[in-house]
Amino acid sequence: AERTRLRGLLPKPVFQDFDRQNIGYVTGTQFRQCLSHLDLPVSEGEGSLMEARFSDAQGFHFPSFLERLQPSQPTEDKYKTRMANKAIASSCATGAGAVTGMVNKSKPVDVQQVMEKIKTKVSRERVRVLEFMRDYDKLRSGGIRAESFRR
Repeated sequence: AERTRLRGLLPKPVFQDFDRQNIGYVTGTQFRQCLSHLDLPVSEGEGSLMEARFSDAQGFHFPSFLERLQPSQPTEDKYKTRMANKAIASSCATGAGAVTGMVNKSKPVDVQQVMEKIKTKVSRERVRVLEFMRDYDKLRSGGIRAESFRR
């Protein structure tokens, strides 16, 4: 696993080349050919152990082998996170406003909240932020001075 990560190997396409039916299985011989093609030397005993672990009646199941070799990062469900943040924000705004009779105009506490607010406004109103920022970046260096940014 460490060797594939350090060398930047992409083993999945190699296994897919040998999987003609696209069912996620290769033969034991094809498995060994894939490893030699990736320049991952394994002894006869190690190869037999891996075949025993990841093989069944159809052959060598390479997706489960690749998942163990290079585990994928769990993806964050951004929709649920966004809806939870929205519910919290609306409950805070309505809760404080109902008691005092005023709308809650508190300043955002977190940079993440500020970024979410900007993203929402940009996406709703289709604002082209880059065009506005370009006027303040005279040298086209990709940065603006703090004094210009606060305008």
